[in-house]
Amino acid sequence: MTRTGVAGSASRISFAQVAVDRATAGSTSGTMVFAATSAGVIRSGNSGGSWSVVLPGFATDIVQHPTRSDTWYAALGNLFGSGSNGIFISTNNGASWTIISQPLGSPVSFGRTHLAVSAARPGALWAIAANPSNRAFRTLQRWDEGTGLWTLLAANGITFQQQFDEGDFGTQSEYNLVLSVDPVDENKIIIGGVRLFRSVDGGTNFHVIAGNVHSDWHSAVFDPTDSRR
Repeated sequence: MTRTGVAGSASRISFAQVAVDRATAGSTSGTMVFAATSAGVIRSGNSGGSWSVVLPGFATDIVQHPTRSDTWYAALGNLFGSGSNGIFISTNNGASWTIISQPLGSPVSFGRTHLAVSAARPGALWAIAANPSNRAFRTLQRWDEGTGLWTLLAANGITFQQQFDEGDFGTQSEYNLVLSVDPVDENKIIIGGVRLFRSVDGGTNFHVIAGNVHSDWHSAVFDPTDSRR
């Protein structure tokens, strides 16, 4: 195991997500790596040897466009809500960033946010955002590149603040918040908090799929070679 350049940093930072550029992946010295951290989005062009901040703020997620490797999406969204919170896009491998039209309910009431993309719908970006006021998730939305608009997804079937109910999503969204979209079928969406839920109708309705597993979900991914996994 090789220690990266971040380890020697004078100030401690927390990591929410690490993403490896698929176009340069595999090189021990030239792979581009991004990380969403409490210091912002940081980027390395030398496989983690050294890093620089490319988007300051409190970053909670970073994802690569499913078909354009130079395009990245990042979310800034701390627990308490902030005017700097929002979702950003870069079309030049992180050299510069532009805020996407503000999602519904942002910026101040927009807390921690997680993102997802799907090769089944390359022009879309999904986002699940926390509500700083009650620690539940606030909204599940989809942005469409063609229109530049956000669509609020109903997310029916999610309940909160019933800690011993196996259908409870939980109110710990600053700690556990998960979003993943099937790469083959855009209608299959997984979200999670204390427990895990799945939608098969594009986010309109959700049903619990791990009700008896109180795992504080932190990550969920579809196998890119077999989305049944």
